[in-house]
Amino acid sequence: MLLYRLSADVSGKTVQVVVAAENDAQAFERAEVLLDKQLIMPSMRGPLALVEKKPLVAGAGFVIEAADR
Repeated sequence: MLLYRLSADVSGKTVQVVVAAENDAQAFERAEVLLDKQLIMPSMRGPLALVEKKPLVAGAGFVIEAADR
């Protein structure tokens, strides 16, 4: 199992999505489902991009920088 960090542009802002998956294809599929659940329709967002992936083990995680406001 791997931990993935993906990003997509949504209405001019970058949205980060973190998912656990067995492979790249599954990670993209799960990220799409999560975005859909947040009511971010495909027409409102750009393509997903893989930013990072690492083995999912105890203590694994990502530091995600907040955008300047």
